[in-house]
Amino acid sequence: LNGHDSQIRRLVFIGRLARVQKRPDWILDIAKIAQLPTKFIGSGAELDSLKIKAGVLGVDAEFTGHILDPWKELREGDLLIVPSSFEGDGLVILEAISNKIPLLVSDISDFRRFHLKEEIYCNNVEDFANRISLYSNRINDLIVPIDDAVRILDSRGIEKVLERWNSLVAKFV
Repeated sequence: LNGHDSQIRRLVFIGRLARVQKRPDWILDIAKIAQLPTKFIGSGAELDSLKIKAGVLGVDAEFTGHILDPWKELREGDLLIVPSSFEGDGLVILEAISNKIPLLVSDISDFRRFHLKEEIYCNNVEDFANRISLYSNRINDLIVPIDDAVRILDSRGIEKVLERWNSLVAKFV
């Protein structure tokens, strides 16, 4: 990934297909507006309804189910979309940052804690679609810069996580 071609060619969703928390249906609405194909990597209760909606909207959507290493499925021109309404640890974002994958994410407090570039945060379907249009020929501008990536990934390192757990447990002992 991350070669010379910086055009957005496909939208990618990685995660559980859960309507309320993950909002995978947003991907289809965004893809319809942006006129881009999509790839869903994951499984869940919404799979059948997403397939139906893709057909109704006329969106070219591929559904792979759960894949152990989803990052091997991505190719040049793929843009990861993370439209969650709320999130636990944000592991998909951390893995995307670690793999230098361009991404757009929901503007929620769970993701704001990463302190990403402002242009990566989106508020709704239209905002995602507008951002895709704006960066359609500059996908690599949506890759988290290396200095930010190091800061974010270091803060999630095993030592830091253990330190926070130790601090939390100490409060109850």
